[in-house]
Amino acid sequence: TQAEIDERTAEEWFDPAGLFMAFADSDPDTLLGFHWTKVHPPEGDEPELGEVYVVGIDPAAQGRGLGRVLTLAGMHYLRDRGLGTVLLYVEGDNTAALNTYEKLGFGRFHIDVAYARSV
Repeated sequence: TQAEIDERTAEEWFDPAGLFMAFADSDPDTLLGFHWTKVHPPEGDEPELGEVYVVGIDPAAQGRGLGRVLTLAGMHYLRDRGLGTVLLYVEGDNTAALNTYEKLGFGRFHIDVAYARSV
C-alpha cells in the first residue's frame, strides 16, 4: 500500500539512489519492475552489507529478463558504494527468483523452515 511505501521510504536507511525502476516504452506510466536495495551498517566485527531488499516484476512482464537486469543494476550500485557482500532473502518455492539469483552467483547460505512436522 502507499502507506507501507511511505513508512519504508521514511526509514533512516532508505536511499532513493538505490531504487531502480523499469517502465514500459509504450507507456511510461506503466511500471514493469523494480529493485530496491538496502545497506546494513557495520555491526561489531561484521562489515557493512548490501541487500537485495525487494525485486518485483509485474506478472505480465515476467520472462523478459527484467529481474536479472534490475538485480544487476542494484548490485552494481552496491559494489560502487564499496560493498563486497550482498545478501538477500527469497522464498524457497520462488523458482524463478532462485534461478535468477543462482545464475548471478548467489549461493545458499542459510535456509529457514517456517513449518515442520514429525512423521
